[in-house]
Parts: sequence; C-alpha cells; structure tokens
Amino acid sequence: GNTLRIKPRLPGAWNTMTYNNVRVGGQRADITVKRDANGGEHTITKRTNGALALRTVVRVPAGVTPCQVLVDGVRVAPVSIDTAIGAVTVAGQLPVANGAARRIRVDLRSPADVAGPGQTIGGDGQLTADDIIVYLNWFFAADGRADVAGPGQSVGSDGQFTADDIIVFLNGFFAGCV
Repeated sequence: GNTLRIKPRLPGAWNTMTYNNVRVGGQRADITVKRDANGGEHTITKRTNGALALRTVVRVPAGVTPCQVLVDGVRVAPVSIDTAIGAVTVAGQLPVANGAARRIRVDLRSPADVAGPGQTIGGDGQLTADDIIVYLNWFFAADGRADVAGPGQSVGSDGQFTADDIIVFLNGFFAGCV
C-alpha cells in the first residue's frame, strides 16, 4: 500500500534509537525514535524522491492521556489514542523530496509548564503566572530554553528570539492540559 507502518518500542534503558535506510517498495527512509520525560518523538527522513504514506505509533506510558500531538510543529488530531497500552497512532504523508523530514511529537504535559511555586525552574503540573514569568525571563535573557518557535509560529527552535516564540509559548499556556 506504499505506506511506511511502524510501531517502534525502545528497550527500557534506551532514550533513542535510529533505523537507517528502511525500505518500503522503491522508497527508503531513516527513522529516529526518541523519548524523554515529557513524551516521545519520531523523525522520519526520506532518502529517496517520491510519495510515501506514514502510519506510526508513538509509545507513551500506559494510563496517560497525551496533552498534544504535533506534526512538524503543528497540532493535529491523532488517528487513535490507546491509554491502556500507551500508544498514540498518527498517519499522513511523508515529504516527497529526498532529505526532507517529518517530525511527530507527543507531549504528555503542556510545554508551557516550566516553573513551580516561587518561580522555581521545572514543571509542577500547574499552569500559573510563575510559568509566564520564568519564560519571559528566559526570553529577555536570550536563554535557549525560550526559543520555542520557528517561522510562522511553528513549534520548534530556530535559533532566533522573536515574537513568534512568545506567541507559541502563550498559545501552549492558554491551551492548557498539564
């Protein structure tokens, strides 16, 4: 069906794994799977030109409902979320061009949860004014943690501190879910 279907699971102690040159018909792609304290991520990089569909399952802890699902920094609705086994299924098309990448990210909590009480650094499961103050301090100090947006308010760093970063942070803050 010209569809790359993956359900990768990392061994318990591993936080990342890369599969190189995966073949689907006449197409090839590299797949990097990552997990961190806030969720999981798959990056698929095409190694050939041409159309290829994708259906991937991002693993998260069982019993947890994800806060957001992003494809290339844009919020999307997943195909399904199975909290019993901790699986979030995402489908779509991969970029056509050789070397182009698609990034699927599942966050378990709001990325805007950056501070605890008294503006301590680190999420506390609540979105409060402390989160906004800490974020703005990072932004005006040109701290890399404040670089949360790329061009057009896409989610992901671009090495620049612009109003897009503040807008993306505040959108995440007001979208809620912690």
